[in-house]
Amino acid sequence: MVAKPLGALQGMLQAGIVQLNERQEAIDSWDQWGPSRSKALTLYLPIERSAAIGIAQRNQAIREILERCGKIIS
Repeated sequence: MVAKPLGALQGMLQAGIVQLNERQEAIDSWDQWGPSRSKALTLYLPIERSAAIGIAQRNQAIREILERCGKIIS
């Protein structure tokens, strides 16, 4: 019974790690390009937007898992 919520949580955390890695790659690319901001922003902003969407979805899923487990969250 607990294995399913924990498995779902593990999957969400792994997805979050992938998003953080993509974000770090964008930041590293920014450092390499220096003044070429438009090129960096073209690649960085979609990653940042998808990361924000992913974080919101992950937070909602975690909230649902905790509610199913009987935890109270504010």
